[in-house]
Amino acid sequence: DLLRLCLEVNVVGLLSSIRHAVPHMTGGGAIVCTASQAGIEGAPELAAYCASKFAVVGIVQSLARELAAAGIRVNAVAPGLVDTPMLAAFFSERARIRGTSPEEVQRAGLGNVPIGRLADPTEIADAMLFLASDQSSYISGTTMPILGGEISG
Repeated sequence: DLLRLCLEVNVVGLLSSIRHAVPHMTGGGAIVCTASQAGIEGAPELAAYCASKFAVVGIVQSLARELAAAGIRVNAVAPGLVDTPMLAAFFSERARIRGTSPEEVQRAGLGNVPIGRLADPTEIADAMLFLASDQSSYISGTTMPILGGEISG
């Protein structure tokens, strides 16, 4: 079912990856996870996905404290609407359910985004690179919202 799939991919997969990576991070380093806007505020019709992404935020906070002594920083990005095939499929599915077009669903979603457009995936990657770099050496346990000016919460 959808809940199990979300938890397996977004929680079990994340924890498993980190568990395998940490022993190789001798001398410290940075782990950057992918949360979501749905991990910092709930959204209708997305309870399973939200639950899994809220878990990512909790994992980041817990592991930041747990791994700090080893010199490992743990952070996440929380993107909003990003121009990806996953978002296009979401818009299409919501349009089918609502009896409208994917473009209308996208327009409605962007109505809360002051920048007025979808994020490009490279913009999310740039934030991840910052969190992985030495420029963020004092940042750990943080989830960085990347929402085009939308205020969550």
